[in-house]
Amino acid sequence: MRKTITNLALVIAGVMMSACATNPQAEPQYSNDVDQAAMFKEYIAIRDFPVRTAPTMEADIASTFLTGDRFIANLNLDPSLDWRKIELQNQDIGFVFGLPVVLAE
Repeated sequence: MRKTITNLALVIAGVMMSACATNPQAEPQYSNDVDQAAMFKEYIAIRDFPVRTAPTMEADIASTFLTGDRFIANLNLDPSLDWRKIELQNQDIGFVFGLPVVLAE
């Protein structure tokens, strides 16, 4: 099971990196709504990533998560989005590019 999760994480990371490299100036797509049905769940970061103050690479970095960090958040997991609005348990809100997390088991 762990190998499957690791392989899935590597595939997701590769897809995200190739999307960034091929179209870094694309018009950002993001969800303004966090996933209300999901509410707060525990996630694990599968790569280092910043949480930005707006859905653009030029926005200030509000916080950073490192690979393996566990955190509780309300996060829209829609795979069609480039940017996701994230609400942390401490009520901080920011934006994350791609899908740098998996649900903790």
